[in-house]
Amino acid sequence: RQARLVRMGWLMLAGLCVGVLVTFFSVQAYLEQGGKLASQVGPGALLLPVALVLAFLAERAIRKDEDLVRSVDRIR
Repeated sequence: RQARLVRMGWLMLAGLCVGVLVTFFSVQAYLEQGGKLASQVGPGALLLPVALVLAFLAERAIRKDEDLVRSVDRIR
């Protein structure tokens, strides 16, 4: 149970880091354009949301594995 809470904390921290990076690079691009909104979307802009989705899917898979281990322990 303790390891699960630690993993959840790391995943939440990863999500927070992704959010901070998105904000930082958005503000940086805005300032480099002289206050104009940049209309280009590069591959980096797509990789950040993908990282969030993969972190969510990882947590779901970890939870399913833990539930499976618990069910096998009950059977024994």
